[in-house]
Amino acid sequence: MPKTFSEDYDFAVPMAAVHAAMVSRPHWEQRFAAIGEGRTRLTDFRTAGDVVTIAASTEVASALLPRGVGRKRAKEITFDFEESWHPIAGSTATGVFHGWIELGRMTVDALFALSARGDDACALALSGTVESKLPVFGRAVEDTVCQQMVEGFFDNCRFIDAWVRDHSVSGSSRPGS
Repeated sequence: MPKTFSEDYDFAVPMAAVHAAMVSRPHWEQRFAAIGEGRTRLTDFRTAGDVVTIAASTEVASALLPRGVGRKRAKEITFDFEESWHPIAGSTATGVFHGWIELGRMTVDALFALSARGDDACALALSGTVESKLPVFGRAVEDTVCQQMVEGFFDNCRFIDAWVRDHSVSGSSRPGS
């Protein structure tokens, strides 16, 4: 049975500035360099119309693997994901996340909702599910990945907040800029 997670983060910056970061290749490159611990690499950045999709791969740290899982093969275990961001519509923008670990027979599906909170603030909501089809370790994998998704969400939001402030990203939400 899939395990669910959800969290929210409040930004004290305009929604358009956060959205502009989410569709900026330099933002993603710097974000992975800063918080990816050298294990995350951008594998694709593409636009289709007004939708921006980021693809990346993260080497799973052996310390995050459940006991009994082949830690000697840890370098072969990657968490691959795609995150797509849609344009702002009214006072909201949405994002879609899909991730997977092939060897862990595990998937993560999540939705983001970025919503304005007046002119100078916004909130990012995340909700999703983790499902592992491993017969013995499935529940442990789901628990670990849920925990990592929530911790990663807050780490990423703190980075986004700082990046937006440091780069003075204004209302421009042009994909890729």
